[in-house]
Amino acid sequence: MIGLLPPVYLQTFKKEKIIKRIFVVFVFWGLFLVLGIVFLLPSYFTLVFSLDDVLRSLDTEEVAIKRKDVEGLESKISYSNFLLDSYFSGVSKQKSFSELLFSLTENVSNGVKLTGIDFQKSTSGGFLFLLRGEATNRNSLILFSQKIRQLSQVKDFRSPVSNLLQDTDVKFLLEVNVGLQYYEDKN
Repeated sequence: MIGLLPPVYLQTFKKEKIIKRIFVVFVFWGLFLVLGIVFLLPSYFTLVFSLDDVLRSLDTEEVAIKRKDVEGLESKISYSNFLLDSYFSGVSKQKSFSELLFSLTENVSNGVKLTGIDFQKSTSGGFLFLLRGEATNRNSLILFSQKIRQLSQVKDFRSPVSNLLQDTDVKFLLEVNVGLQYYEDKN
């Protein structure tokens, strides 16, 4: 069909065809540009804002690090380590009283009932057990006192005279002093 047109119209037709193709290319480029802006703009803003957030958090951390007293932290850590060492050395030095309590309560004879055991540190350097209880009669209390006195762990034993004043239903308080050598031997 082009071959039938006169040469004047042929040139005009070719120019219009080239202009249409250039226009189509520009339209595609425009659409590509508009679609790229529409789809990439949120990603761009996300990157920009996240970069701002990261920079802002880095700035705050730098300020916080500058504000911290590193030497103060080191002294607190060394003090905490000292406390822990003291605690663990104290725990390793602790001795069990269960063996001693077992030997004290094992000697409870018929007619004697212990109602309480108090534990105190003695001024002489040992440990003091205060045994409270009730005995059905004076002889059971005397027998119990003799058994406690014969224990190897007992350094000193005191029984007030007031414990022996009643014949029956005797309420008593005995002081049993356990020396430190008992614990030193157990190491």
